[in-house]
Amino acid sequence: MMEDPYIPLGYRFCPTDEELIHYLLLKNYGLELPSNQIKECNVYAFNPDQLPQDFNYALGNELYFFTTRERKYFNGSRPSRTAGDGFWKATSVEQVIKGLDDTSIIGYKKKLVFYYKENNHNQKTDWQMHEYRIEKTDGSAGRESMKMDGFVICRIYKRKTKASKSDALAVELFNSFDF
Repeated sequence: MMEDPYIPLGYRFCPTDEELIHYLLLKNYGLELPSNQIKECNVYAFNPDQLPQDFNYALGNELYFFTTRERKYFNGSRPSRTAGDGFWKATSVEQVIKGLDDTSIIGYKKKLVFYYKENNHNQKTDWQMHEYRIEKTDGSAGRESMKMDGFVICRIYKRKTKASKSDALAVELFNSFDF
């Protein structure tokens, strides 16, 4: 990955929900983005572990992507969540993201988890996704196509399990000893 010459030392890309909606508005209206920290990639074409992972500035191994979505059914408004060898399943209802005035709705966030399809069994993984959209990207326009309108932002990360947390503590404890 080519380094961005305008990124200062110590910088970490850790945007709030509101900031991600701002980036999404800029992208959907064809305006210039302040940085190239969010890459464009069809996340629904891959398993999460196959996605490009060349982000040097994100915290906690989070991956950020602009992506478009396709309809699940030709005349429907629901997006297809099939991806690679599995699918993304919503884990909660869509959350409203409000603006600074705390009254106007500026976007929406949906939380999803990735499942592998194995024979007739679905295997839940530790891969999580937060999908951000603005009002324009509800899929109501252009029903003659399977494409849904506009971009969404996907924040993808692998949830830490209890075992990996305890392993990290053991390594930290081991490294604290002087040998």
